[in-house]
Amino acid sequence: MRRKGVIISSVAIIPCFGLFFWNSQQPGGDPVVGVIERQPTHEAILTSVKQAQPSYTGETLEQAKQRVFGEVFKNHYRQANPSTAIGVRFVGEKIRLFIPARMEPWVSDRFAHKLWHNAQSVLGKKYRIEICETYIGLAPVKIGELTYTEGTPDTLRIAYTFSKQHFGRITIP
Repeated sequence: MRRKGVIISSVAIIPCFGLFFWNSQQPGGDPVVGVIERQPTHEAILTSVKQAQPSYTGETLEQAKQRVFGEVFKNHYRQANPSTAIGVRFVGEKIRLFIPARMEPWVSDRFAHKLWHNAQSVLGKKYRIEICETYIGLAPVKIGELTYTEGTPDTLRIAYTFSKQHFGRITIP
């Protein structure tokens, strides 16, 4: 009888240890979050922006710096593995961040947060960031906005405003 108890308990315990060691060997985490965290270094962006020159007549030096900043930021994520098709465009005092429509909101939050901090540190200005979803063959749709409060400049707020376009035929009052 005692032998059966030892065999049954070992049969139950051995798979638990195997499962524990198998899970500890698996690479964990979301690969997209890993891409977001591997941002271009501040020095790499800064040297690229400092070397910016106007590329066409009528472009100011500030517009050239914004263009180069957007290209460096965008290309970093497009050339990473796995690549993420994001876009950055400066429009006046705000930045439009274009993200794929399939991206989850908490992932787009991180992209917007990184963009805001890099733009503030490199360009020396605080911008509002519009988050827009892109669809193949359709115009981008604004889904949210990252803003900061004047009194507390380190506090960021992201507000999502999903339009009726996201819900197809459903009408929302």
